[in-house]
Amino acid sequence: MHARQTQKGWISLPIIFFLLVVAGLSVAYQQKLQESFQWRATLAESNQSRERWYMFEQDIVTSPVFNAAQKSLCDGFCPLTPSSHLVNTNVWRHGEESITYLWRYYINSLGVRFYRLCASQNHQQYHCWWWQEKIPISRGFVGVAS
Repeated sequence: MHARQTQKGWISLPIIFFLLVVAGLSVAYQQKLQESFQWRATLAESNQSRERWYMFEQDIVTSPVFNAAQKSLCDGFCPLTPSSHLVNTNVWRHGEESITYLWRYYINSLGVRFYRLCASQNHQQYHCWWWQEKIPISRGFVGVAS
């Protein structure tokens, strides 16, 4: 009778090992699946963001309305700050998405007119475009000044 109890212990040991292996594989599979879903969501969000900015450029930047620009309150252009989005901004909407933008100009001492259009969704980083006498001269990303 003692031998049968010992054999039962040895028989259940491979079953326990098998269950642990299956559980480990299941956890690894679930983690990979979750990472895959997160990657797809990030990719979809990135594609939506790219499409949103493309639409903004088509609507606002490609054919800008220069007489809609407001005179800059600073010599040159005012620095972008965390509260820039609170001062005379415009809002572009595409569906439920929106982009806030600042459309400014200044005239230098020689009478040359410069324009700057800066747009943002998070008010921390701005995508900006610059024109001189209605001719595009530059574009790029600008971070806010503290």
